[in-house]
Amino acid sequence: MNLRRDLKPQVRIRNLSLGTMCVAAALLFSGCAVGPKYQRPSVEVPPAYKEVGNWKPAEPSEQKLGGNWWEIFQDSELNALEQQVNVSNQNLKIAEAQYTQVRALLRYNRADYFPTVAAAPSVTRGRVSSNRPPAQEQLLNSTVAQYEQALQLNEDRFRGGVGSEVEVEQAKTQLETTRAQATDIGVQRSQFEHAVAILIGKPPASFSLPPLPLRTPPPAIPAGVPSEILERRPDIASAERLVAAANARIGVAKAAYYPLLNLTAAGGFESGTITTLLQGPAGLWAVGGQAIQTLFDGGRRRAASDQAVAAYDQTVAAYRETVLTSFQQVEDSLAALRILENEAQTQHTAVVAAQKSLDLSVQRYNGGVTSYLEVTVAQSAALADEVTAVNILGRRMVAAVQLVQALGGGWDRSSLPQRPECCGKLVGQKQEQADSGSNSSR
Repeated sequence: MNLRRDLKPQVRIRNLSLGTMCVAAALLFSGCAVGPKYQRPSVEVPPAYKEVGNWKPAEPSEQKLGGNWWEIFQDSELNALEQQVNVSNQNLKIAEAQYTQVRALLRYNRADYFPTVAAAPSVTRGRVSSNRPPAQEQLLNSTVAQYEQALQLNEDRFRGGVGSEVEVEQAKTQLETTRAQATDIGVQRSQFEHAVAILIGKPPASFSLPPLPLRTPPPAIPAGVPSEILERRPDIASAERLVAAANARIGVAKAAYYPLLNLTAAGGFESGTITTLLQGPAGLWAVGGQAIQTLFDGGRRRAASDQAVAAYDQTVAAYRETVLTSFQQVEDSLAALRILENEAQTQHTAVVAAQKSLDLSVQRYNGGVTSYLEVTVAQSAALADEVTAVNILGRRMVAAVQLVQALGGGWDRSSLPQRPECCGKLVGQKQEQADSGSNSSR
């Protein structure tokens, strides 16, 4: 009876890393450079934004957007909400979980760059032996209060025999119309409040946001230069990585032209008695190799290579389109801020004039020179101008946030883990530190 203990490591061409097979290893690792050398696609970058114009530059200490970009608005309520978003937003949790899954999948696939050794001990009989809101609501509410006073005045005048019932009904019409507008604004504000609740990971029923006046104009936002946007936009970074992946797939397609080399090695011990099983003369080993080369495939490999090149060209075009679109978004937001600032100044003049007209009409009415209809018309004009001014301010704040978003917010490409090289080697230690950090958090 022979006792046999076999160890049978088997590796494919891309997994082989046996020091004794230098020629095979050289052929293997040279496969990493089959594809074209990758370079980031070039894209035309203007030296400055066209719409910056007279846009007020930020202070020297605020030339770049930080990670907490919302702090430039100097709103303590906003700061508190953003902190809750970072912790409780479910979309962020989904994105983080997806990122963790991809990182794990990357580590899984990266293992293919290393040899796989399998041990299969066995005992047999034999004799062969070798050995990863707007603030419109507050404006309308304050206007309602003023119109209530005006209605009370007209009712008093009517009861005193000075005014007419027509004037009372005009004042009542003005009051109720404004009340209806204030009520309608409440619908929009409620929806905004519910949306904020979802953003911070709370059910709308358990969240409320007190109304605050919108009076402060948007702060100066550092736009920087267009070339910085290539490092500050995550969608640009994502598009560039897709180009790199498509470039690598060209190499994969070209690798099909090379022969497939399979190498196997086996070793173990064999002996007729257990006492001599692990002795030197009982050792056995075997090494073998097989090469397979496709001689004819009807143009299949050529078609796969052409497809990979075309896919690369597509990702390059998509990358350049993403960059150009980002420039457009920045220019749009800068133009909106510049134009709306001018419009706000003009509208402010209109508000002041409308208020003066209203004051004069009230004086004329109190003096008995005119009817209440003139006051009603002046009130409508003043309210319309004030609502327009508030809307312009709201649009300016939205444009400011859109500019921050177009600039990439506080994101920066340098915050990403560094990329691994071809055959499983890491550039620096940042990737390993990120992996160990994610494991410890579990």
